[in-house]
Amino acid sequence: MERVNARVEEIRAAGVEQSRANTAVMRSAGVMREVAHQTQRTTEEQARGSGRIRDGMEAVRDEVDRIHTALREQSEACRSAVSFLQQIHERTLSHDDSAQRLEHATRTLQHQAGRLRADLEHFRFEENDA
Repeated sequence: MERVNARVEEIRAAGVEQSRANTAVMRSAGVMREVAHQTQRTTEEQARGSGRIRDGMEAVRDEVDRIHTALREQSEACRSAVSFLQQIHERTLSHDDSAQRLEHATRTLQHQAGRLRADLEHFRFEENDA
């Protein structure tokens, strides 16, 4: 009977130990469930954050495209302005050259006019002498 009692006591102790182990497993399962929920929430938050980052990157890309287009247009306008200024410069040089030729022609005409006046004075003196 004592052996049976001892065995019953061992079984009861094993049952208590099993119960404690089950309680620990249940608590661990609860903690694991909470960790799983936390992980799921974190993953969802990261997914939302990734979506915002993607949207931000797309907005940045769009802005870069707009800036690139504006710079290309500005570059074309600058090329046109340079071309226009080169034409003005060439015309200015041409006008300067024409002005110098005109000035030379004017001096030549003034010199010739002075000689004609002198010849005319000389002719008048000869006419008066006769």
